[in-house]
Amino acid sequence: MESGRSWTTVSFESTATIRVSVSFSLYPSVFALACEGALAMHGPAPRSPAAQLVGSLPAAAKRALLPIVDRRHTLSPGCLSPGLPTSDTPLAEELDRLRSLSHDDVRTDLERVFADTGVPAHWLSVWRNPRRWTELVALAFDHIGTRLEDAWRRSIRQREREAQRIGTAVARGGIDVALATAHPRGRLRGTALQFPDPNPVNVNASGRWIVLTPMIGRPRAVLCDLDRPDVLWFGYPLAGPSDETQDARSRTELDALLTPIRARLLRFLDRELPMSAVPALLGCTPPTATHHCTQLAKAGLILRRRRGRSVRIARTPRGDQVLEAYARPMADC
Repeated sequence: MESGRSWTTVSFESTATIRVSVSFSLYPSVFALACEGALAMHGPAPRSPAAQLVGSLPAAAKRALLPIVDRRHTLSPGCLSPGLPTSDTPLAEELDRLRSLSHDDVRTDLERVFADTGVPAHWLSVWRNPRRWTELVALAFDHIGTRLEDAWRRSIRQREREAQRIGTAVARGGIDVALATAHPRGRLRGTALQFPDPNPVNVNASGRWIVLTPMIGRPRAVLCDLDRPDVLWFGYPLAGPSDETQDARSRTELDALLTPIRARLLRFLDRELPMSAVPALLGCTPPTATHHCTQLAKAGLILRRRRGRSVRIARTPRGDQVLEAYARPMADC
């Protein structure tokens, strides 16, 4: 691991026992954009769409978001996570759940989350008046959610494609592909998922479902709840149409150079992957996947390594250079 960087590690007994499902709810998108907007309001970042959403909130609602985005901590009360991560819960139901929390519910939640350190100073205002805080957070989330409703409806096809992509990866034995989705800045090490975290923990995931929830609006924030006994939940950004339009020209150029299927594989290799995951990634048979990997290896774009009984592939520095060259914006003629 890189020095000076702390990592949370989620460990599995084996990839054969990992169970993954996908849920769709607007609530995580609202939560993530609220966090991103609150951070941008109090930092050097430009006025992003998320910051504009938060900027239009009443002053008290803005202040209610500040404890959640304190840069020294990533921990928040569990009540902010989806009530039932495995369900496609409407936003209105999630907000009703927040509003229904009692004084004692929130305090007990804070005590549990910060059991090792005591409630930090930036959460003390919530401790003193928890009911007022939940009301203001629900108000902020309702305000943001109202402005995301049209985008949420328009994203239905993207969400369906994402569920299909993950389902195909799982069905074809490419569980690593589905797990790699869980955190854009994460990485797989054997049977463990690792991601940077200022408050790192080691989690044993044995026997728990992995629930993935794609979030619209391209938030930079990644949400997760690792404390439930039966579920590990991750909310992650769903690529939007503008992403696809922006990258279309560079993708076409690289596809012409390598063939579309090999270019696709090269793009996927941001992290080392097992050969067993490649057929699911490419939607082809194992012999066909092996053929394409052989051609990329001959070109010096990927490297194959044997680890015990398995073979893993990774992009080479030359592969990185090719990908970077075709990702650069093209000058207008």
